[in-house]
This record gives sequence, structure tokens and C-alpha cells, in this order.
Amino acid sequence: LGILLDGIPESLVIGASMTSTGISLSLLVGLFLANYPEALSSSQGMREEGFSRARILSMWSSIMLLTGLGAALGKILVDLASPLFLALLEGLAAGAMLTMIAQTMLPEAYTRGGPIVGLCTLMGFFCAMFTKVI
Repeated sequence: LGILLDGIPESLVIGASMTSTGISLSLLVGLFLANYPEALSSSQGMREEGFSRARILSMWSSIMLLTGLGAALGKILVDLASPLFLALLEGLAAGAMLTMIAQTMLPEAYTRGGPIVGLCTLMGFFCAMFTKVI
């Protein structure tokens, strides 16, 4: 549920960003750097809870389809939406991402990996900032 609540606003933002100016590399890399570990961690947790591989794959496939629809909807809405609405949408996506990271991923990572997780988090932040500067 958390990843779905995180993924839908992100996909709307991606769709809204697909205008004549295009989508920024830093946004795509940042979303990938945030979502890929989320997916791996969630999948591992589901396996530990006894979910079958087929069920996990079907859940991720449905989220992928929903986020694809969200991106298409975001592209359609960008032409109809006000700048205020787009700003609110970006804020919602950022808030959902931060909430997922702070509430789920960081505590889980620290429990499994120990203090090195802080350094890895910092390196991930630097990677995202580096792509923004380039």
C-alpha cells in the first residue's frame, strides 16, 4: 500500500513533466534511486512473510500498470491544470516519497545493516544531487 501511495503521485509528476521541456534526468535518476531499493526491500519482506513469487510479481505488475496509467493521466492533466495544482502534485509526490523512506526504509535498513546505512544514505543523496548538477 505504501509503495502504491508513493508511486501514483510520482507517476502523475512524471506524466506532467513530459511536456515540450521534457523530463529532467535528475528526477528520473532520483525516482529510480528511491524506488528500486524500495521494491527490493518490499519483495524480500513479502517473501519472508510467505508470499509466493507469482503473487509478488502480480502485485508489482499491477502497481506498474497503475503507475503507467498515472503517468498518462499526468500528461493529460498538465494541459488542463493550473500551476498551483501542479505544484501541489509535486509536493504530494515528494511528501509521499519522504514518508515512505523515513517510516519504512531507513528503520528497516538500519536494523539489517547497522550504522553503515547512514553513510550509504548520504552517498545516495550525493548521487541524486550530482545528477542534478550535471
